[in-house]
Amino acid sequence: MSTLKSLITGIALLATTATFAQTMPSSPTMRHPHHTPEEKAARKADHKAKMTAMSPQERKAFRQTHRQQREARLATMSPEKRERVLERRRLKREGR
Repeated sequence: MSTLKSLITGIALLATTATFAQTMPSSPTMRHPHHTPEEKAARKADHKAKMTAMSPQERKAFRQTHRQQREARLATMSPEKRERVLERRRLKREGR
């Protein structure tokens, strides 16, 4: 009887844990999914191929649009968050 009770408790615990893990919402602060190094390399190669396929004028227009979008995103942030983003950007540049 004790073994059966332990078995049922164990199964219930595993089922509850699995259900909880499946129903957990993703973090609201996480904008981008985490990628494996292979996926990151593939995305980087794809982006580089697209950029080399563009004409110089297209690249310039793409970068200008991207810059404007980034500045618009920064403008909508709270001052604290903007400071954190700019600090992270500065640290990333120093690491290069």
